[in-house]
Amino acid sequence: MKKKLLLTLFLMVGLAPVFVSGSNAKTTSKSNEENPYVEIYNQKGKLVKSYTNEQIKSLMKKAININDFLNVQNPESGSYMHYYDQDGTGKIIDSSIEGVMELQESLIKSAAPQKLQFYQGTTFSSNVWIANQSTFYNPTDLAVYFNHSFDKVVIKLIKGEKETGSIKLGNLRGGINIPLTSARKEAGYYKIQLVNANKYGKEIDLKGGILYHD
Repeated sequence: MKKKLLLTLFLMVGLAPVFVSGSNAKTTSKSNEENPYVEIYNQKGKLVKSYTNEQIKSLMKKAININDFLNVQNPESGSYMHYYDQDGTGKIIDSSIEGVMELQESLIKSAAPQKLQFYQGTTFSSNVWIANQSTFYNPTDLAVYFNHSFDKVVIKLIKGEKETGSIKLGNLRGGINIPLTSARKEAGYYKIQLVNANKYGKEIDLKGGILYHD
């Protein structure tokens, strides 16, 4: 099938990753009012893992290369053009910004044999699906860049019509690499949904990110 080109014009503001709190992360969700947290829950809503401060810093460090790609892709000022492949992967096939294609290719090569699903920045007050509810075989990691700090986002993994697990995170800003395997019940095809659980309905502002899958 002949691939069509999509021309998109963007103007966004870049932000550096920020670890919001320097204090120790708590081991239960009841103590997360100010501390950064990442928690894994099973299908029944039971907490099965809570990441420590050091582990969260490590997850943010793993997203550095993706942060660099997104910062180059979305410069702080000026207009620019990206052409996206319409194969559904969100991959850029041409750009007016120097270095974008090289950084993207480096991410693809370093992830091999895994596949990458690129997704663009957005804001949402309720929820948003990765790639419009597309299914992905054995998703392993979700790298996401938050432009602003937030109280809580819930990442849901859905197989068929059932949620198999979720990841709750909050009090973070910048890029972070979220492991998904602990929230998967078994191998198979999954949809990924991000739910805004912020207090008072404050919007979540995403700069973009990448989903890793088999």
